[in-house]
Amino acid sequence: LLINAGTITLGSNQIAINQFSDVTVNATKGITGIGTGGLTTPGDLTLVTPLITGGPSAIRHITAGGELSLVSSPGTASQVAPGLGSSLTLTGSAIDANTRVYLPSGSVTLRATSGDVTVGGSLDVSGTARQFGNEIKYTNAGLISIASSLGDVILEQQGTLKLSAPAAGGNAGVLSISNPNGNFDNAGTILAKGGNGGSNGSFLLDTAALPTFSSLASTLANASLTHSQIIRVRSGDVILDGNAVAREFRLSADQGSVTVTGTINASGTTGGSVHLSANRNLTLQTGSRITVAGQTFSNSGKGGEVTLEAGTQSNGVIGDGILDLQTGS
Repeated sequence: LLINAGTITLGSNQIAINQFSDVTVNATKGITGIGTGGLTTPGDLTLVTPLITGGPSAIRHITAGGELSLVSSPGTASQVAPGLGSSLTLTGSAIDANTRVYLPSGSVTLRATSGDVTVGGSLDVSGTARQFGNEIKYTNAGLISIASSLGDVILEQQGTLKLSAPAAGGNAGVLSISNPNGNFDNAGTILAKGGNGGSNGSFLLDTAALPTFSSLASTLANASLTHSQIIRVRSGDVILDGNAVAREFRLSADQGSVTVTGTINASGTTGGSVHLSANRNLTLQTGSRITVAGQTFSNSGKGGEVTLEAGTQSNGVIGDGILDLQTGS
């Protein structure tokens, strides 16, 4: 089935396109949505458009029983105006996202049920500046969530994730990556810088394995994903090498050991927090460093906090690890 139009607006309620194994929607000016609703197909679904967006506070679910492909087209999207706080969830057996999705201060979720999620386009939930009379207000950036139940999450070289706030104010957004049975491969660009007086972006990762951390640490620092970093590693050991920078840093190894050889820096104006837990051994090697130093106490009168746990539970079974704080760590 082929559907051709200039602008396609998905309204309230659910639309089901049945009895077609392959559906292509070609919107030369863009696809948008209003209200709460969705679109489902039993087979493959291809959306060919220069822009996917949504109206103010719209909630949209687009679900393909087969593969879901977002393909960029050379049309103009100038007539499709995005609204603040829109939510879009895209689900397919595998997802290939190669067009622009723009939901200012909103949320976009890509979820693959069996294959990979590959992003070669732009996912943009950046904050905005809005004029109200003589005053300018700044909105925070939103959420990008990318998940593959059984496959990999891949950000290609031309792929961009935008979670920054306006330079003059506002908080950056949250990036959540889930690949409990696969890898997170990043060759693209991630932008998550907070505005003046606001916080930088936050990062959540649920991954099958993370043998070393230095490459990811560098990626997160360059992206300004330094407000919080919360990482769960399902299997294997983790070496925390390199230089991790986050006001809140949490890492857990469900079935392995954690060895710190580099630096975890959670220092700031007030003290930060670091929480490391391992099902087996937790080792701070000679020369490693964890700092949660603050220049002053928080509003509640507290400083920084470090929590180190070895032999933690996994599926209700207590691990047999030890905590090893080596001389000079």
